[in-house]
Amino acid sequence: MSCDWKETDGDRKSGVVVRRYYQPSLVISTGLCGGILLDRCCGSFAEWGCWISTVALLTWFICYRRNMYRGALFSLFTAMVLAGAAWHGHYWSYYPGTEIGRYLSENSQPVCLEATACTPAMEVLRPQTSGAMDEITEPEYRLEVDLRGIRDGFRWRPVTGRAVVSVTGSLPTIQCGDRLRLWAHGQRISTSQNPGQFSLSRYYRGQRILVRFTAATDGVQVIEAAEGKRFGRLLERIRQHAIDQFDKHLPPPQAALASAILIGQRGQLAAERRELFMVTGTLHLLVVSGFHVGILASGVWLLGRLGLVRRQGTLWIVIGLTVGYAILTGGRPPVTRATTLAVVLCGARLCGRPVFVGNTISFAALVLLVRNPTCLFDPGTQLSFLAVLALIGGLRRSLHEQEPDQLEQLIRRSRPWFQRLVGWLFRRACQLTWLSLLIWGTTAPLVLYHFHVFSYTGILLNLVLYVPMVLVMFSGLGVWILGSFPLLAQVPAWICRVNLVCIEQTVEMVEGFELHCWGPGLPVGWLLVMYLLAAIGFYFLRAYLERWYHCLPVLLLLVGSGVIWPLTQAQWLSRSEGLRCTFIAVGHGTCVLLEMPDGQNWLYDAGAMGRSQTAGHRISALLWSRGIDRLDMVVLSHADADHYNALPYLLERFDIRVVGMTARMADQLAGDCPDLQAAIDAAHVPIRCFRERDGVVRPDGVEIEVLHPPSEGVDGNDNANSLVMIVQYQGEQILLPGDLEGNGLERLLASDPRPCSMVMAPHHGSVHSDPARFANWSQPEWLIMSTGRKSKSCEVTAAYRARGAKVWSTADHGAVTISIGTEGKRLNHWR
Repeated sequence: MSCDWKETDGDRKSGVVVRRYYQPSLVISTGLCGGILLDRCCGSFAEWGCWISTVALLTWFICYRRNMYRGALFSLFTAMVLAGAAWHGHYWSYYPGTEIGRYLSENSQPVCLEATACTPAMEVLRPQTSGAMDEITEPEYRLEVDLRGIRDGFRWRPVTGRAVVSVTGSLPTIQCGDRLRLWAHGQRISTSQNPGQFSLSRYYRGQRILVRFTAATDGVQVIEAAEGKRFGRLLERIRQHAIDQFDKHLPPPQAALASAILIGQRGQLAAERRELFMVTGTLHLLVVSGFHVGILASGVWLLGRLGLVRRQGTLWIVIGLTVGYAILTGGRPPVTRATTLAVVLCGARLCGRPVFVGNTISFAALVLLVRNPTCLFDPGTQLSFLAVLALIGGLRRSLHEQEPDQLEQLIRRSRPWFQRLVGWLFRRACQLTWLSLLIWGTTAPLVLYHFHVFSYTGILLNLVLYVPMVLVMFSGLGVWILGSFPLLAQVPAWICRVNLVCIEQTVEMVEGFELHCWGPGLPVGWLLVMYLLAAIGFYFLRAYLERWYHCLPVLLLLVGSGVIWPLTQAQWLSRSEGLRCTFIAVGHGTCVLLEMPDGQNWLYDAGAMGRSQTAGHRISALLWSRGIDRLDMVVLSHADADHYNALPYLLERFDIRVVGMTARMADQLAGDCPDLQAAIDAAHVPIRCFRERDGVVRPDGVEIEVLHPPSEGVDGNDNANSLVMIVQYQGEQILLPGDLEGNGLERLLASDPRPCSMVMAPHHGSVHSDPARFANWSQPEWLIMSTGRKSKSCEVTAAYRARGAKVWSTADHGAVTISIGTEGKRLNHWR
């Protein structure tokens, strides 16, 4: 994008002509970003923002025509702020009256629908480590549909909107454009239930999706094949052709990796393989991003420089390939950003116009924000633009300003060719290492905030894998194009396979050294302030430090305050006086966090029904939001998977000092829970056995007493032998009974009553735990049920309320936090 320059009245009077560059794209995109942030934080501006924006634009036009450039700049910026706020408010909140989200709530209900498939049905891969801790389920498929009608009794009502459909069991082939009839259970996508948890509802709402449906195989019927969406079907055929060629010419592991790298189809990659790339700082290799577009564009440009195609034709080929590749891979924000930059650069060369960095990057941001204003909050978009800005800042100073003078160039030419080659390679390696360091340092705080992982190896590993990635890109394209001719496809297939194996084995080897750590990031407000200070510092330092090291102070600021400080001192951000007890919402399961006054952290149970990774994500998110990276004790009440299956996940990410459990569970751990035993042994964590009358009196005033079971246990199942603990602090008692029932419950109720301030309902509020008698025995003021949405707890709730207790449920209220301090106790819930 070019920049105009203007001459002011003051310049004319003084006789000095000063060029004042006017970059409209920079002002417009900055204003739009500010308006989108304003609307997201403060509320909707959609109703009146457009009108005020129109007035501001008229003011800008008048000021611009009268050469009042400061007034024009301010008016244009104000107009864009209000326009951005109005656009985001309209996109985020305004839906037609027939939107399916208006018919459904967060509670699942049966529906019958007609819809058109927007995407083909893709299988969701299960984690490879699934074992005894995860329930073995049937295959699961996922697709997106555009809704057309919903059956209301015996008649159909028109509905609109897009939805996500999950189908359990074998599924016939469904292509884009197929007309479907669905008998399913539907609900609005629920909001996050824990602090720090990734909000699935916000993510899908950014794509204008409000609801999801779950169905069995017999609940999906194709009533008309390929009714519409011809362009979508064409793109899907091209993608499927690529996948078929990779499957035909490459071994299955490499075929799945090639599909992810070249066309962004990561559905065939297991979560464990994706995590390998994430913890080594190379996840961008698996996500079709600006890196891939840059390789494609630069490779085609270099081929054009060989003279096979004229310069103008090469530019048009680059434009066509990058735009086509962006459309084919789904047009994700990083790809769109890189494609926009490539098109602008090539267009400027075709027109003979200069290119200005600020305007060009701002124009790319403008394209994304106009298409979808919520992409501003997408981690991929943020990391993509940060990386580009760091790259441009480093290129300006580290490459262009360090060219040797003519005498030094003459001396170099006089040396032997191999010395010149070695010197050139060394200089380029140093320059690329410096640029990689800049990108790594600039993006590390944001990566830590979004993904809670910090890798030390990303700087050099990306350089090592650059050449294999280039070879994979072009050899993979060769397999894609020449796959129908087996003889011609053999050479590119061999090159692609060798380099894919090289990439994955290198990543696996580096991951084995464990040169990464997990931890909390800065709060979002602090993160914004830090990046703002870094931008201001970079702007002023580059005017005074002409060498490459002008970036070092900014780099140290970003790494020190954005990475090192939160990894070592983050718990200070959320430290509160007294005892804080949080019942984490994990669904049908249990996890209770005890934050002691002296800074120690205990966890009572860690698991939930379903996938262990889901429970692990939810628990980790809350712990990291509190700045916690160390757990001094994890107590497991009994050997049911919904109380322990997230522990292996936590052992990999947190410093866990001791695992506590009953003597019976410890004796049977290797036989009943081999996966858990293996995870504890691999982490070298000691096991402590708790039994009745064990007590812990802490110096901070917290007393923990074990009420059940006895050392010999009781007759019955694991639930009857649940570990029952009571936590006392400043006259308040918190009772944690696990899944106590049967003989164990009868034995406890036969003892003297123990009035408690706060009680967790036994067995997730099950009627089998005799709620009326247990309420009379414990006499709770507050009762918390750790349960999922499918649980029916009306009878249990009534029993406790009849005793005078106030009842909260993690299914309805999200994470429930009880704080006990010098001013008494208080309860907060997340939703």
